[in-house]
This record gives sequence, structure tokens and C-alpha cells, in this order.
Amino acid sequence: MASSAWSNAGVVEATKKIVPIMVDCTSNPPRDLMNKYGVKGFPTVLFLDHEGKQVQTLNGRSADAVKQQIEAVAASHTFRLFPEGSLEDAKASAKEANKLIVVAFFAEEDEKLAKKHMALKAGLLMHPKTKELIPRMVWVKRPLEEGEGKERKVTEEASSLKVKKAPTLVVMTADGKVLKKITSGKKLYKTLAKLADKHSK
Repeated sequence: MASSAWSNAGVVEATKKIVPIMVDCTSNPPRDLMNKYGVKGFPTVLFLDHEGKQVQTLNGRSADAVKQQIEAVAASHTFRLFPEGSLEDAKASAKEANKLIVVAFFAEEDEKLAKKHMALKAGLLMHPKTKELIPRMVWVKRPLEEGEGKERKVTEEASSLKVKKAPTLVVMTADGKVLKKITSGKKLYKTLAKLADKHSK
């Protein structure tokens, strides 16, 4: 596969719609994964849903083909875990349904933070029970910064919650009480599920 395809600007932009996971197969290939997905040679690119079920294998090698397939798979098999919206609307929804709110402060336009955003999202998207957790909480994505160039700064909303870096998840009650701030995808599902369980009691 032409490595140049993955450095193509269009492909790089398209990969923001998925969570890329690289598996090192140079010295000790993971035979269990290879057997599970029927991988017989390298490189092989598989598309999996958030439950780990294979939905497609990469077909083309050109940048255009890679970009088109990524976008098609993303459109067909992904769901919006962090929909954009206002915090006030999220609070209203949480109050009505007696749920906690998960506010995602992202800076997805910052290429330097791309891996951190992907790692955090993977903490949820790769867990088999994420679909069960989603309806138990109200999810909303908010910008960390606003403005352009030298005028760019952390939003008042983020500052009021003492959020200074992205990605950060803020778990709060409908009345705005902050219960937890999370900056890593490690044990993310377990942490959120535990908070949801405690709130529902």
C-alpha cells in the first residue's frame, strides 16, 4: 500500500471521522487478532464498528480511493457520541430525564492533539457496552477555544469550569455540579458507568 496515500491532506482529514488503531506486526504479530479477522498478510486495513465487528476491508490503494472508502464507512457505521449543542440545552435535557451530563471540550482543529482526541474517544468507542451507556447520560461537545490567531483564547464557558486543555470531559449534574474531569481514555467506560450507576440510585 502506498504510504503517500495516508499523508494525503484529504485522507488525513477523512481519518478524523474514525479512530485509527495501528497494530505493530513487525517482530511479533498478534496471531489471535490475525486469526479472528482472517488476516494473512501485511499491510491489511480493516474497518471495525465500535463493538469490534469487521464491516469492511480497505479496497483501494490510491489516496482518492482510501478517502472515499473512509468517508463511506464513517457515514454508514458511526454514531455521534458527542453531538454539538449548547450547555444550557444539555442541562435542560438532563434535568428533565434525571441524567448526568458529559461535556466534551475538544480542539479537533489542532493537529498536534489529534492522537489525544482519538485515544480518548477510543476509550468509549472500542468498549462493547458503550451503546448501553449512551442513553443513560446527556452528551454534548463544546469548543475549548474561540477567536483567531493571537486573539485565540479559552472560552468563558471552559474557564468557568476550570478546563484549560483539550481533550477534557467534564461530568456534571443538571444543576452544574462538577463530579469528574477526565483527560484520558484509560478506563473511561468504567469511570462513566460508575458515575451513572451512582446517580441512578
